[in-house]
Amino acid sequence: DQRGFSSNPVLDGLLFKGDCMPDPRAQTPNPVDLLFGFNTNEGTMFADPAAAPADYEEKLRIMFPEHWQEILAKYPVDAEHTPWQRLSDIYGLQKFQGAMLPYADVLAEMGNSVYAYHFDYMTDRLRKEGLGVRHIAELPFVFNRFLNVVGADDEKGNKMSRVMHSAWSSFIKTGDPSRGWEKYMPAARRAMCFSAEGIVFRDIDRVEEMLWIDGLLK
Repeated sequence: DQRGFSSNPVLDGLLFKGDCMPDPRAQTPNPVDLLFGFNTNEGTMFADPAAAPADYEEKLRIMFPEHWQEILAKYPVDAEHTPWQRLSDIYGLQKFQGAMLPYADVLAEMGNSVYAYHFDYMTDRLRKEGLGVRHIAELPFVFNRFLNVVGADDEKGNKMSRVMHSAWSSFIKTGDPSRGWEKYMPAARRAMCFSAEGIVFRDIDRVEEMLWIDGLLK
């Protein structure tokens, strides 16, 4: 794509007739260990800030043809929520957070080592961008490189980056991020939360919303 990066399908003339997104609970994935997670505001980079209420409704019709009205009723545009905010929230819940949990559940139930994280490290630069703790904001911390991109190139940010880089490196080498990181279990969905206030192990928020909006929780 000469216009730059695109995550849209490539129209190459070939048609896959199967279900490209089968319910992972009905599958048997490769028995691998997993370190997965999400950022607080995953969807903000993918929603249109100029979206009007009609655009929001049309997106819901396309994304959820069978129950868009239920989702519209649960997440209405109102005085406190713009179309952009609602779309951002739904994209984050459905495309990122909710899509991860079923795979993590299956792998954990198979006996594999599964660990979850929630990245919530807000900086002044991210706040000025207006997208919150957005998609890929955790990568400079994980790789311990280019912290200036997210405005975390100070003593506090560098300290957090060293901790995260060490945990990810440990998982790659040994399958265990260490640091007292408990394994993820479907019966108690908990994640290590990395924020500017510190590191805490806590329940994953809004799990039922994630699964409901993804059509996995009836």
